[in-house]
Amino acid sequence: MKTELNYLRVILSVFIVLTHLLTQYAISTEPDENQIQVLYWIRNIFIVATPGFIILSVLLSTMNYREKLPENYLWNRVKFIMVPYLMVGLIYAFTENTFREDTFWEIFLDSVLLGNWYGYFILVIMQFFVLNWIVFRISPKILNSKLLLFVSFIVNFAFLYSYYNHSFTGNLVDNIYPFGNETFILGWIFFYFFGAYIGANYEKVLAFIHDQIAIILLLVIISYTILIFMNRGDYYTVTSFDYALMPLHTVGFLFILNTSTQLTGLAPNVYALISSFSFFIFLFHPIILPGIYSTTSVFADMTIIFILTSLLLTIGMCLGIGIILKQFPIFKFLIGKQPYKIDRI
Repeated sequence: MKTELNYLRVILSVFIVLTHLLTQYAISTEPDENQIQVLYWIRNIFIVATPGFIILSVLLSTMNYREKLPENYLWNRVKFIMVPYLMVGLIYAFTENTFREDTFWEIFLDSVLLGNWYGYFILVIMQFFVLNWIVFRISPKILNSKLLLFVSFIVNFAFLYSYYNHSFTGNLVDNIYPFGNETFILGWIFFYFFGAYIGANYEKVLAFIHDQIAIILLLVIISYTILIFMNRGDYYTVTSFDYALMPLHTVGFLFILNTSTQLTGLAPNVYALISSFSFFIFLFHPIILPGIYSTTSVFADMTIIFILTSLLLTIGMCLGIGIILKQFPIFKFLIGKQPYKIDRI
C-alpha cells in the first residue's frame, strides 16, 4: 500500500473518533442552543471520515487490481471484513443489552444485521465489493469513465434530495427497504465510482491534486458555505447520508489525500501501527467511548486537554486491545487481517 494511504487512514480514524467524542459530549452535557449549533458544524467537518473510509476501500481495490480480480476476492472480504463486523456487532449487542429493554438477539438483528447502528458503512462497503466484482466481470475500463463519474454524482444527489423532500422515496427507503436507510446503495453510489476512478488513475489524480490544491481548498470552503445555506434547521442529527454534504465530502477527501502526502515520513512507525488497526478502531471505539468519556469529562471545561486526552485514551485502548488479540491468529476474524502484516508489535 502507498505510504500516504497509511497517513490517510490515520486521519480518517482520528476524525471518526472525534465525531463520536463530540456526539458523546453533546449527549452528556446538555449544551444550550448556541453550543449545539457550534458542535453541529464542527461534527460536519469530521463526518467526512465515513464516506472517506468507503472511498478508500474501493480505491484500494481498483488500485491493486487494475485488470482482473483474484478468484477469492469476495470470499476474502467476507472473512476479513464481514465476519469481524459481525463479531464486533456481537460485542455491541451485548453491551447495549445491559441497559436496553430489547433482548440481545433483537438488538443484534436490528442494529447489526439490518445496519441500524454506527457500523452500517461496512454493509455499504460490502455492497460495493459485490458491485466491483460485477463491474470487473463486464469490463474494468468502465471505471475510467469521467462521464459515469458525473452521472453517478447526479443520481446520488437526486436520490438523497428526493429521500429528504419527497414522501414516496422516504417511504420506500424507510418502510419497504428491509435494511437501515443509510445502507441504501443509491445514497452512496457516487463514492463507489469516485473511489474506483481514483484507484484506477491513482498517480494521475495525485499529481492533479498536488497541482490544483489551492483550487481544491477553495472548493472545500465553498462547499462548506453551501452546506450552511442548505441546512434544514436540524442541529442535532449529523449524518453523511445527506445530499448537502456530497460536495464537501468529495473535495474534502481530495484535500485530506493531499495532506497525507505532506505527512509522509512523520513518525512512520506510529502511523503504520494505527493504520493497521484502523478497521478495528472504526468499529470498536464507540463501545468503549462512554467509559473513557466518564473519566475524561473532568476536563470538559478545558477543551483542548479534554479532546486530546479522550482521543489518546480511545485510540490507545483500541490499539492495546488489538495488539494483545493479535498474538492469537484466530482473532484475525475480529480485528481483521491488516494487523498481522506488521511483524514487530
